[in-house]
Amino acid sequence: MKFKITLPFLPPSVNHAYAVRKQGMYMKRSAKDFVEEVQLLTKQALKKQKFTKIPAGNFFVMEVYFTFKNKRFPDPNNMLKILIDAFEGFVFENDKWLLPRVMDAKITGKNSTTIVFKPL
Repeated sequence: MKFKITLPFLPPSVNHAYAVRKQGMYMKRSAKDFVEEVQLLTKQALKKQKFTKIPAGNFFVMEVYFTFKNKRFPDPNNMLKILIDAFEGFVFENDKWLLPRVMDAKITGKNSTTIVFKPL
């Protein structure tokens, strides 16, 4: 069984999601807001699709499809970290079993992110 969700926005780049201070690295407020919004939309979609969390111990694939508003977009690979963190604990138990794949990226005039989770 697979789980699919489309977000009407892009994840922040890891370069913009985290900052460093003397005590160590921390997540910026904008990144926390992103995570909260993704988790809210994910809870609704999980319930609607009757999808149960992927347990630890099973490899699974996360296919990611980005659409960009214009040619000024972040590195798709740098957007995966915060995206993965947002889904951990909701769609899957532990990201150590995750095999992320950026499947497509297009300039379409709007920003969006579609994610498909598929257990192997």
